[in-house]
Amino acid sequence: SEGSSSIKRLLKPTLNASDHLKTMYGSPTYNGRNFKDFQWYQIDNGSGCAKDPYDILSGENPELDSANVTKGGGAVAAFNELQNNLHLDEQDRKAIQNSLLRYCELDT
Repeated sequence: SEGSSSIKRLLKPTLNASDHLKTMYGSPTYNGRNFKDFQWYQIDNGSGCAKDPYDILSGENPELDSANVTKGGGAVAAFNELQNNLHLDEQDRKAIQNSLLRYCELDT
């Protein structure tokens, strides 16, 4: 488990197994503090199964790795980048901040 013990691994199989969750999260209707009209249940075209919600987050900012927070260690690194990189432009700073907020909302 790469030194980690988490219930995150249960999210994808739970989505695959539950018709109720597929219906509930299968359309772009989720609204939270950091999401608007978001669709959590998405089908992976290759496997025909649910995409891992953390993988959905990982593709949001392909040009900036630190703005693709999908694990706790990445959240620590992204926060460090926000605090210590004085040369970070405002657009990248905002992308990292939004990624952290979205990861934390999903993770809790």
